[in-house]
Amino acid sequence: MKMPLPWIYLLCLMGIALGTAAQTQEVIFEETVSVGPFKQFDWITEEDIKASELLVLDVDVLGGRKLSKILVETPDDNFNQIARKVQQVKKQRLSSSKEGSFSFGFHNNSLLPKKARVKIVKVIPDEFEDQRILDDIKITIFEDSIQRVMVDTVPWPDLQEVELSLSANRNPEDISYFCEDFQLLGPDEDQYAVYWIGIGEESLEAYNKIKNNPPPAWLMEGINEPLVAFGMELTRSMPVTRSTLAEGVVLQVRNPKLPFDPSKIQYGDKRSSMFGIISRDRAREFNAVKICGKNMNTTSQIKIYIKIARFSLKRKIVYDRVIRERAQEVFITKPVLKEQEE
Repeated sequence: MKMPLPWIYLLCLMGIALGTAAQTQEVIFEETVSVGPFKQFDWITEEDIKASELLVLDVDVLGGRKLSKILVETPDDNFNQIARKVQQVKKQRLSSSKEGSFSFGFHNNSLLPKKARVKIVKVIPDEFEDQRILDDIKITIFEDSIQRVMVDTVPWPDLQEVELSLSANRNPEDISYFCEDFQLLGPDEDQYAVYWIGIGEESLEAYNKIKNNPPPAWLMEGINEPLVAFGMELTRSMPVTRSTLAEGVVLQVRNPKLPFDPSKIQYGDKRSSMFGIISRDRAREFNAVKICGKNMNTTSQIKIYIKIARFSLKRKIVYDRVIRERAQEVFITKPVLKEQEE
């Protein structure tokens, strides 16, 4: 099998290129070109290619067809490279001893149009320079401790609990409303509180069911009370009633300093969540929780269960064990890759 001399020259260049150091590549042309019957597609590099740079050519003719000819003209005087009956070209390296433009021609001397994926990559050999670089790091390890202050959450040992029975809202003399004040730990205490309001006996049964069978994560903290677990962020949810009677009860966690007028409570008034947090700032300001409500049902009485859990915030000193490392750097001078100029 005879091989055109230009391709032998290219194979030699490829062997030389494979022996060079690391190289930077830049795609300068990548398109699917269309070549009509008895037509040709020409492309010339926009910038001059330096003598130290290589071009890598990839061609893939679509549909299993072949181009009649690929012609490459280099900056070298009178040096053209020709390949005939080409269906595919893989990583053919092109070089020139002179700086200048490369010209590529793709010829179709048949009656059928042809398409080819063409990719041309410019390969720039990387330059090296002497530089002082880090060669080794000698590390010495020793143990130490760090003192810090942290806030510890301490649950108060008892719950405040209230059970109320609200009459149906039929007559003015019926006791269909309530307003309860719950005192916290004291105005000088750094504290917060959480509350839970159950409507109907089924809500209390759901609460006690969790209390009698708490999750293992609670038991590891010595806790089985759901409201205390909620206050310590061991859970984000609490049991709430699904009874339709609850829709007729308006419950509000109110400002302890404001009076409560049950006659102004309406069915569509804003209602508080059935469980929640009395923040640190609110607990410090009021030292109390005020929960009020009214049964708007005209035919059914209903039971209300309220639980309040209080928490102190105590500052304590803890010691964290840390491993410290001391590093000593060792530098040497050796050739390194030269950074490309912007």
